Amino acid sequence: MTATRQIDEPDALSDYGLDSPAYTVQATDADGNTTTFSVGDAADENYYLTVDSAQAPVYTVTSSSVSVLQYDLDTLVEKDTMPAIGSGNLLTAEFTENGQTTTYSSDDEEQSETIATIAGGYGAMTLTDLASYHATAEELTTFGLDEASRTTVTLTYQESSSDSSDSDSGDSEEEDSGSLTYTLYLGSDSGDGTRYVQVQDSDLVYLVSSDVLNNLLGIGNSTEE
Repeated sequence: MTATRQIDEPDALSDYGLDSPAYTVQATDADGNTTTFSVGDAADENYYLTVDSAQAPVYTVTSSSVSVLQYDLDTLVEKDTMPAIGSGNLLTAEFTENGQTTTYSSDDEEQSETIATIAGGYGAMTLTDLASYHATAEELTTFGLDEASRTTVTLTYQESSSDSSDSDSGDSEEEDSGSLTYTLYLGSDSGDGTRYVQVQDSDLVYLVSSDVLNNLLGIGNSTEE
C-alpha cells in the first residue's frame, strides 16, 4: 500500500469520512506492535486513510488497496473440487435410494445412451452456490441429506496418470493408473428449481439445478414434454 497523496493540514476527520471509518484494519508485527489503518470516503479513484487514528496527516490510497477488503463468506470458503469425468472415462454409475441400488455400466452397449446422459449431467454440474457452509445434523435432515432420505450417487471412473494436453508430443499415449470413485449425496428440492447436494465427507451443502441433476441420474430433463 502506497499513499498517492499526503495532506499535512487536513480539515476535520468528518470531512473525509474518517470520524466513522468504512474500514478499520489492525496489523500486528512479529514484535507485537499494532498499527491501525482507518479508511474513509472515496476521493475520485482513491480513498482517504489515516494511521493510528491520527488527526494528521491524512493520506489517499488507491482503490485497489480497499477492494481487497471487500469480500463475503463465499470468497473465504474452500469449495469441493470435482474430478474430470466424461463419457470417455466413466465406467459405472450407481444410484442408491430407499435401499434400492441401480447400476449403469459403460460396458453394456444397451446403456451407452444413459451413460452419456449421466456424464453430460455431471459435466454441466457446478458446485458454486452454497446453502450451508457447515451443515449440522439438523440442517442435513431439513435438506433431505440425512442417511435415510438422500440419494447416493457413486461414479466410478478411469483416471489417467498423464494428460495428452500436458505432453510435448501430440502422439503421447495415456497411461492408466486404475479406477477411482466419486460420491455425491442428493437431497430434496429447495423449491426454486434446485436440489441440495453434498459431496461425501464434506460439510458444505450446495444448490444445483434440478434439471442438471435429472441428467446426472440418467432420466433426462423432467420438465420436457
